[in-house]
Amino acid sequence: MHKWLPIILLAFLTQVQAESFCEKRTNIDELDMVEDDFNFERARKSAEYVDECIRATGTALPFEKQIGCINSMVIVEGALLKQNALLLKLHYQSSKKNKDKTAFEQAVKKYCVFVKEAKYID
Repeated sequence: MHKWLPIILLAFLTQVQAESFCEKRTNIDELDMVEDDFNFERARKSAEYVDECIRATGTALPFEKQIGCINSMVIVEGALLKQNALLLKLHYQSSKKNKDKTAFEQAVKKYCVFVKEAKYID
């Protein structure tokens, strides 16, 4: 099943655009992730890296590789949350229903909270 992980993730991530949903933060340190970290290219590379980590299950990974696996999973999660917000935005724009607007707004809020709290492990 894990051999399909990059393909499945890429199917969801193909629409991750440069659109920004969250307010820009000014006081960030070098370990803070920012919204630009969750773009398509980084998500694609991170998904491939996560796949390598899964394939290595049961083997002793060097510490640096373990850190890379965790950081890559966070990037993939953020990109999926952004993708969800984008899809709900498109759905709301086509339906114009209040319940769809609420779902979109909740997805954006969840994504922006994630972005605000996301940090690289070093």
